[in-house]
Amino acid sequence: MRRLVVWNVMTLDGYFEGEKPWDLAHHETVWGEELEAFSLEQGQEIGTLLFGRRTYEGMASYWTSPAEPGAVADMMNSIE
Repeated sequence: MRRLVVWNVMTLDGYFEGEKPWDLAHHETVWGEELEAFSLEQGQEIGTLLFGRRTYEGMASYWTSPAEPGAVADMMNSIE
């Protein structure tokens, strides 16, 4: 049996996105070198990325072209 790890960025009052779907501007307030390093560290242990339907659809529409170059994008694109 594999371990399931879930983490998400949300506001203290429980919001994942802003007033409109996929308004993720508040994510920029926490994203930085430390969270990127944490993401990459966890990525070394990931065998599969699993997204719900809305997250998958949101990511697909947000990244209409190949993901921006970067260590986290490269890591995510390399995982099943």
